Amino acid sequence: MLADPTALDALDTINPGATVDDFDLLLPLGQGAFARVFLARQRSMGRLVAVKISHDRGSEPQTLAQLDHDHIVRVFDQRQITDQHLKLMYMQYVPGGTLLGVLRMLRRTPPSKRNGTLLLEAIDAATTTGGVLEPQPSPTRTELARLSWPETVAWLGSRLAAALDYANRRGILHRDLKPANVLLTADGHPKLADFNISFSRHLPGANPVAYFGGSLPYMAPNNSRPATPNWTRPLRIWTPAPTSTPSPSCCGNCSPAASPSTTTTTPAKPRNPCKP
Repeated sequence: MLADPTALDALDTINPGATVDDFDLLLPLGQGAFARVFLARQRSMGRLVAVKISHDRGSEPQTLAQLDHDHIVRVFDQRQITDQHLKLMYMQYVPGGTLLGVLRMLRRTPPSKRNGTLLLEAIDAATTTGGVLEPQPSPTRTELARLSWPETVAWLGSRLAAALDYANRRGILHRDLKPANVLLTADGHPKLADFNISFSRHLPGANPVAYFGGSLPYMAPNNSRPATPNWTRPLRIWTPAPTSTPSPSCCGNCSPAASPSTTTTTPAKPRNPCKP
C-alpha cells in the first residue's frame, strides 16, 4: 500500500483528548504505519468502543461485517473523514490486551509457574491499564485458573482455530495472524482482530494477489504458493508454548526462503530455526 501524504499528516494530528465525529478519544490502544486505534466513548450511545482511524483504503470494515463469531471482533460501523482522506471504524472494545502481552509476561515467568493463572494475570494488568473495572469472577476464569500452561495453549488454540475455520468457510482469509492481532476478553476468550490485509472472495473486485502481505515472522515461507492457507494456524497455536518466534527471520541472517518447509511436502514438527 502506498502512503497518502495527506492522510499520514492528518493521522499524526489525532491524539487522545480529541473528538472525532461522534467519538471522544480516551486512550491509545495501538498503532501501525497506516492506522491508529483508540479506546473511545461514543457520545450518542454512551458506550466504550475501539476506534480505528486509518487511510481511506482497504475493505476491512466490509470484511468484518460479514463475520459473526464469538472469537472474532465485532465491527459496528464506519465513518468517512473525507476532508482528511481518512476513515473511522468503530468496533467492540476488548479490554484484556493482546496475546503479545501474555507472551511478554510468559518470558519473565519461570516454567514451573506458567499456567492458566498467568493468562488471567496478564489480562487483569491490561484491564487496569485501560481503566476498565476489575474483571469479575466467572466460570470461564475459574476454568482457566485450573489449567496447566499446555492446556491453556490448547484452550486458546482451539477457539482461534474455530474462528479461522468459520472465516475460511465464508471465503475470508485473515493473512496476518500473530500475537498482536489476537485480543483477549476480561474472561480470557481470544478474538481475532485486524483484518486489514485479509481477502474476501465476496467483495467486488477482490483479488488475492493484490492483498498479498502479512508479518514476516508469521508468514508461510512458501506464501506465494496457493496450497498454504493454514500454515500459520499451527504456528499461531505453537508460539505461546516455546516463547520464540516461529519464522527463520527472527535470527536476522536468514530468510523464510531458507526454511526447511519450502523443500518438504510433509510438515515437520515445529522447532526454533534459530537454534541448532
